Amino acid sequence: MIETRHLHYFLAVSRSRNFSRAAEELGISQPPLSRQIKTLEARLGTRLFERSSQGVLLTSAGEFLAERAPALLNELGILERDVRAVGEGSMGALRLGFVGTATFQLMPNLLKRIKEQLPDVDVHVSGEKLTPQIERMLLNRDLDAAVLRPPVSSPEMELESFGEDDFTLAVGPDHPLLEHDEPIPFAALADYPVVTFQQGSAAEQVVATAAKEAGFKLHVAQHAPETSTVLALAAAGIGMALVPRGSIPHPMGKLRMLEISGGPTIGLAMAWVKGNQSPILHRIKPLLANVAEHSRGMKEQNAKTAASPEG
Repeated sequence: MIETRHLHYFLAVSRSRNFSRAAEELGISQPPLSRQIKTLEARLGTRLFERSSQGVLLTSAGEFLAERAPALLNELGILERDVRAVGEGSMGALRLGFVGTATFQLMPNLLKRIKEQLPDVDVHVSGEKLTPQIERMLLNRDLDAAVLRPPVSSPEMELESFGEDDFTLAVGPDHPLLEHDEPIPFAALADYPVVTFQQGSAAEQVVATAAKEAGFKLHVAQHAPETSTVLALAAAGIGMALVPRGSIPHPMGKLRMLEISGGPTIGLAMAWVKGNQSPILHRIKPLLANVAEHSRGMKEQNAKTAASPEG
């Protein structure tokens, strides 16, 4: 097997056509250089140089090697760099899923951060999913990781929490609750039809449980599998929608957002199957934490904008 140091020695001699000058260039003495060249020739089973009164001449085999060796060394250098980058998590591919309520704001903000700080990471995105669906995709190895809303059911899942988000109320432009200046008490939802997420989804479970604990049952006008459908139905006046803050797209069209008092909260987490040691995950987690925190820091400003007549 040819060693890279042999190629470096060979190319130094081929450039200078002189063993003494090549040894000086390499920072070694001439005898070791001559021995290394002889070792290379022995491994290849052919002579690479011919000595003459005019200096060192390349044989036909030497000329062939001198033509191919630089590209080979360059490719090995690139390979070394890329392997190191993959090991550090700054290069590679990641199949990343997003629950529907994280698709419209958190997902694009996170992908922007990844592109800026990890430009050599290729992220393949699956958005607008429900937590149970994402969990199945993770277990089937269709995804490497996902941003979702707990809880999950499988003990094979590993989660890292990134805090909790409160809920906000999305209503159409003619909804009677728009007449209220103060935050809407959560119990007031008992008096109006609600468009909610598909049964079994994390958001639906959280809201239904909170309503039960508050002593009422939601009047569900319709279940919908995607956040976009939930919001479209709310905008059309089918019912109001209780959604985690940060799940509202911009611009919001006909939607109006109302603050809720005494409402539930829902978690945000990154999930992956236990044993996944992807270095990319470790590089993305702090980016997600930063994006999630920034989103919560902007919630009051967004709520004021959404509630205004121009919003």
